[in-house]
Parts: sequence; C-alpha cells; structure tokens
Amino acid sequence: MEKVRRLLWNVGLVPNKETFIFVGIALVSCLATLVCGILLAITHDLLFGSLIVLVSLPAFIISFGGSYRLMNWTLSSKEERANIEKEMAVQLLRSWNQAQAEKEDTPERE
Repeated sequence: MEKVRRLLWNVGLVPNKETFIFVGIALVSCLATLVCGILLAITHDLLFGSLIVLVSLPAFIISFGGSYRLMNWTLSSKEERANIEKEMAVQLLRSWNQAQAEKEDTPERE
C-alpha cells in the first residue's frame, strides 16, 4: 500500500479515500470499456457498442474534470502560470496534511 501512496504522490495526487475512489472508478470504467470492445469485435452486436459508450462515460468525465487546471495553465502567461503552480502546491500540501491527520486519528489495526 505504501508503494501505491508514493506512486500517487509522485504523480501529484494526495493518497486519500477520494483519490482511491476516483482512480478505482476510472480503472474499472476503462477495463469495462476494453471488455465491451472485445465483445463487440467478436459478436458485432449493437448492444456492446452502446455499452462501450455507457461504461466509458465515468472515465471520460473524471479525466475531463482533471484536465481543467492543465487547460487553464496552458492558456495563461508566465506570471499566471507561477500563481497556478503555487496554488496547486499549497492545495496539495494542505490535502497531504489533512490525510496525515486523518491517518493519525484512526487507530492502527494489529
């Protein structure tokens, strides 16, 4: 579990419950899309084509929502980029501190 937390931290995500839920939903959605795509290729049934659209929506929504800051950063000047990076760093550190405080509050299971 510690390796997963370090990987998420290196990517810029705070390893808390919300992050694990969103990453889990996106992964399940991508895997379901892959399975439905394979079944569509095998059977050529229109049902699997519509299922591809339905099961890929959560991953699309999560990825589009996560790209808002990237689009904002791309369309800004150097000064605005520096401000955005500072805001993101402060938000990341606050989330990390909150996650660590929650971790200390919960009793360890042995």
